[in-house]
Amino acid sequence: MKLLGILRFELAYQMRRPWPWLCLLVLVVFAFVNTRVAVVPVTLPQDFILNSPFIIAVVTMISCQIWLLMAPAIAGEAAARDVHTGMHSLIYATPISRTEYLGGRFLAAVVVNAVILFGVQVGSLLAAHAPGVNPDIIGPFRPAAYLAAFGLLALPNICIATAMQFSAALLSGRPMASYLGSLILFFLTYPVTFVLYLSGLGERALMADPIGIMAIMNQMMSKWTIIEKNVRMFTLQGPMLWNRLLWLAIALVTLAFVYLRFRFAHRTAADWWSWLARALGRLKARRSSRTAARQESGTTVPFVGRVRQSFGFGMQVRQTLSIAWSSFRMIGRSPAGLFLLVAYPAFVVLVLLVETEHWGIPLLPRTGYMLAEHITAPLTHFADFRVMVPLLIIYFASELVWRERDARLSDTIDAAPVAEWVLFLGKLLGLAIVLAALMASLTAAAMLTQTIRGYRAFELNLYLRILLGLQLPQYLLFAVLALAVQSVVNRKYLALMAALAV
Repeated sequence: MKLLGILRFELAYQMRRPWPWLCLLVLVVFAFVNTRVAVVPVTLPQDFILNSPFIIAVVTMISCQIWLLMAPAIAGEAAARDVHTGMHSLIYATPISRTEYLGGRFLAAVVVNAVILFGVQVGSLLAAHAPGVNPDIIGPFRPAAYLAAFGLLALPNICIATAMQFSAALLSGRPMASYLGSLILFFLTYPVTFVLYLSGLGERALMADPIGIMAIMNQMMSKWTIIEKNVRMFTLQGPMLWNRLLWLAIALVTLAFVYLRFRFAHRTAADWWSWLARALGRLKARRSSRTAARQESGTTVPFVGRVRQSFGFGMQVRQTLSIAWSSFRMIGRSPAGLFLLVAYPAFVVLVLLVETEHWGIPLLPRTGYMLAEHITAPLTHFADFRVMVPLLIIYFASELVWRERDARLSDTIDAAPVAEWVLFLGKLLGLAIVLAALMASLTAAAMLTQTIRGYRAFELNLYLRILLGLQLPQYLLFAVLALAVQSVVNRKYLALMAALAV
């Protein structure tokens, strides 16, 4: 009974917020526009039916990727809201079990996400039957096609993604950590699956796709005839079925791991970086105590005169640099920052090694080719793994702007003698240092690939001109926009959606 009570309470809380309804509206509009703009023009030339099970399934899978960028707000709030607001000390003292507490929160997040993602079917239905569509491309109304797309495609993705997002937020105690779960799913869906597929694994590589878009789309696109795409009801079978079963099992294992680790106890920093920082702190404390013991005899207390306070431009410059260094350290020490600066360039090396070989014959890894095809990309390029950089910029901007408020130090910072432009510019410089470090690591990754392939014409000046002269300014302008949106919009998740829309 307590589980049902927690479930009802969480559902009522989530449904009172504007965010779920805004996400629902976005998906309805996206599915409608995507069907009308992207699907209608190709129906007559290729003899497709607009409301066929194939088209409905394709729109559902594409919309799942948009939902994956919005869903972390639901699972993150459900998992870490008590810790984030400081209410966990009271909640943990109540007579409830782990199963009731975690089960109620997780099931509520799944239900809310199911309501949101059902908007895709509503948008597809409206796009097919609203006025303005050529009746020649409309087939008979088949409710089973919409239910199959939701039950066999959307619902497994809801369970898988919500499990990953919920687990990340619960382990860290921070709602925003759920976005890292979505980024990991994106990373596994596109770059990892793509590299495994090109490495010769074939359809076995499609098992690495947690969202199922490559596994399912490959099955329907390459193996279904035009007639099947118009009349065949979608079912899970073959590689599609095994992909869904594998990732549902991984989601269950993840939830079980988090369930076993969870305790109704005071939270302490327990990650590997915090452990290392504490160890270094203890070492420094021992050295300081030894030094103090040696200097204790014969020391006198120095006289400290009047300290002259300075609030001029020089002090503001020092404050800006201090904030920039603190912001850079915060990002660089975070899991997302380590992923961007270490794992992402390492993955670029793997991609370049795969792409510089064709049918077992190595190709010349020319600098211009690698920069244009596999390293640089415009911000609007969503076709491969390079979309992760602007997504991480949005995430870092949110973390920097909300850093003081999340730590409940915003009132103290507001009372400090620090100008608003100093805070903004310092955080922007910190993010700029991260992006400059990314450009340097990408240069090293590309040159490492050339070295492995036996190519010595590195053209370092071309790397500098393209990465530092063209790509970095583009990322910096986007970072300014992301920080400005987070500063103007006084809601973290609404600001995230606004930045994604831009």
